[in-house]
Amino acid sequence: MKRVSVIIPNWNGKELLGPCLDSLYRQEFDDFETIVVDNGSNDGSVSLVEKNFPQVTIIRFKENRGFSVAANAGIAASDSPYIGLLNNDTEVDPLWLKELVAALDADPSAGSAASKILFFSDPKTVNSAGDEFSFFGVPYQRRLVQGDGDLFNEPQYVFSACGAAALYRRELFQKVGLFDEAFFAYQEDVDLGFRAQLLGYRCLFVPRAIVYHKSRMTSSRVTGLRFYLNQRNKYFVLIKNLPAKLLILCLPLILLFEGFCLLRAILNGHLAIYFKALKDVWGHVPEMRRRRRQIQANRIKDDAYILSLLRFREPFRILFSGFGTYLLEYKEHEA
Repeated sequence: MKRVSVIIPNWNGKELLGPCLDSLYRQEFDDFETIVVDNGSNDGSVSLVEKNFPQVTIIRFKENRGFSVAANAGIAASDSPYIGLLNNDTEVDPLWLKELVAALDADPSAGSAASKILFFSDPKTVNSAGDEFSFFGVPYQRRLVQGDGDLFNEPQYVFSACGAAALYRRELFQKVGLFDEAFFAYQEDVDLGFRAQLLGYRCLFVPRAIVYHKSRMTSSRVTGLRFYLNQRNKYFVLIKNLPAKLLILCLPLILLFEGFCLLRAILNGHLAIYFKALKDVWGHVPEMRRRRRQIQANRIKDDAYILSLLRFREPFRILFSGFGTYLLEYKEHEA
């Protein structure tokens, strides 16, 4: 049994998989297996892996079933104590796995570890240094618009790990549950992180675990998909996880942010997508309320602890300082 199983969901990513896997097999840490879960690709992705990376285990679906289903299938097919998730549009530093494993080995209170994700096209700029959750009712990535600097060079606890490049204890999935497959893609990692926090599992940001991300290479193929999934899934996260008293406390800022989302939908010509997302949220309310009852009944952390995790200043600055170009792009996780 390998110590780590690295799971790579893929959908028509032939041009991405080769460089991703090449970088993975340059790791200093070599006690790992790789599982590629293919979501019905028709571009020769599977053939490329079979020909050039025969050591990789391949799980094939006939159609695109989304990031959550693919990740869960990889978890179910593995038995390693650590589970790594990696987007196919990434390339990893040779120390990536070594740093993540060492961090979790040294900190039993952490159930997951977040990577330092840099833009592939601008490796001096941070794409994600872990996720935080805001009083606006949405998650946001700790990131910089330009330049790395010294802001994200120290290990620290964050709300959750970006699923584009993260390491989890298998124990976390056994206690918290797998990724929620209703999400399809986007914010399923935040939902998992929220459930983990409610059960006392912390997330550690590991700055020396570096990944280079070719951002939005998958979701950009379908117009409006990222906006629709984020708009819908943010409510799934709230309905399932946010304690009732904190929901009331955050409600004015949640409504303020929703006004900006509506304005962005109008400006981008996505008004129909916006209302479709809200309609779909309403259709899922009974299911999400059932899941909420189970989550809230089993949680061990109180409201005061969750309140201590919510952030205001940074998302407020992002929201109002870059409205024209950056309007709180609260998640950029790729399908």
